[in-house]
Amino acid sequence: MHPQTKLRSERRKKKVLIIAVVAGTVLLIAAAVLLGTSIFRTSRRSEMHSLISQAWNQAALQEQEENPAFLQAFDERATFAVEDVKNEGDGYTVVTVTVTSPDISGAFESAQDALGGRTPTTDEMDEILTELVRDADLKTTQQTVSVIEDSAGGRHVWFNEAFADAMYGYAYSDAMETFMREQAQAMTEGEG
Repeated sequence: MHPQTKLRSERRKKKVLIIAVVAGTVLLIAAAVLLGTSIFRTSRRSEMHSLISQAWNQAALQEQEENPAFLQAFDERATFAVEDVKNEGDGYTVVTVTVTSPDISGAFESAQDALGGRTPTTDEMDEILTELVRDADLKTTQQTVSVIEDSAGGRHVWFNEAFADAMYGYAYSDAMETFMREQAQAMTEGEG
């Protein structure tokens, strides 16, 4: 082989090697950035899940000293998973969650109709709702929860009605209205 040709061949090999090393380094950096971003997102989702779970459980405890059995049945079957965390700025974060819970919406209306206009006692209503929750098929929907950070760094979770409705069988508003009406009626009858 001619010395000139050998020199060109070695230069070409060095250029290819340099290009391969640079390309490999760029790929490694890109993979590290993507992996780091993925780990950060997973960590942020996990952090928000814990925060929302804690707030949800605390709110349930504050609402009533003695939760009705139907609410306990929902707590056993309803779940949520954090899908996305979006910082909107000024300490306001929107968390997108997927809620899976028993769908009692149609069954609740049927149970009310089956009563034929009769108003059940609080215990009867609790029993009816508990059975509906335990027997219902699960339904999954996407909801949002807001997290607000105050000036002291504390974070507060705000549950909108759609999230509560999904966690409580897509009939939360109807069920709670009926339940509260029963409570009020029982109190009124106790006074008279």
